[in-house]
Amino acid sequence: MPLKLWIPALCALTVSFTGATDRSIADDDPHAGHGHTKPLHLTHPLVTESPLPENEARIAFSYAALPEDEGDEFTLTASVEFAPWDWFSIEVSLPLTHLDPTGAPSQTHLGNAAIGLKFATFALEDLGLLLAAGVEVGLPTGDEERGIGNDHVIELEPWLGVGLKRGRFEWIARIGAGFPLNTNGDPEADAELHWSTSILFHVIDDTIAVLVELDGLHVFGGEEDGYDGIAVTPCVRFAPFHTPDFTFGIGVRLPVGNDRDADVQVIFTVYIHY
Repeated sequence: MPLKLWIPALCALTVSFTGATDRSIADDDPHAGHGHTKPLHLTHPLVTESPLPENEARIAFSYAALPEDEGDEFTLTASVEFAPWDWFSIEVSLPLTHLDPTGAPSQTHLGNAAIGLKFATFALEDLGLLLAAGVEVGLPTGDEERGIGNDHVIELEPWLGVGLKRGRFEWIARIGAGFPLNTNGDPEADAELHWSTSILFHVIDDTIAVLVELDGLHVFGGEEDGYDGIAVTPCVRFAPFHTPDFTFGIGVRLPVGNDRDADVQVIFTVYIHY
């Protein structure tokens, strides 16, 4: 299926799922009112960024098998999000990557750090709908010689997001475009379109949720002009202490199609609300 058909097809599927229940937003919502004066709450997926501003710290560990037996990649990412108001938050994310390439020395270095601003409106919360927009700035804290991130390009990515809640079902989607602000003559892409979406179902209120995520990338310009990458990630989230203040999730990101960044990626994330 062409890339441009994935998003509307998934949206239609989601609407059919979420329309199957007519419960109110607060019914069966294990997170209603958690950390917010607003009743609408959305569970943070593993790959897709939530449109909800919240006070949350996340520690994510991922392992990726690189394509064509090129080696292995391990990344530990620490993120902190602070929401002084229900409608606004600021987030800082810092990844540390270890590369173990086949037939070459291993390398460890910081990847590209990111600072994000998120704005949301609760005007449609009675419909279970949250709309959001924001901007993310990618910082050149990597090291291109080591093959980890970059050390000179600053990237600006404005994005739009939406969240929909119907009883135990949640749908989240986000689309953004990244633009390099300084390339120094390098053959960088003119722009990269990123999109992701998540469907979640609360199996046991405060304890278990299952979700499926799709994310994709399209490159405009540069050496990889026209590149399309799509991945599907089945996930499970657990709350071992039956509280949303401390949860963790595990998922397996599986690239689909012919263009693949990795054969498989295992993601484990710990979520801490404060």
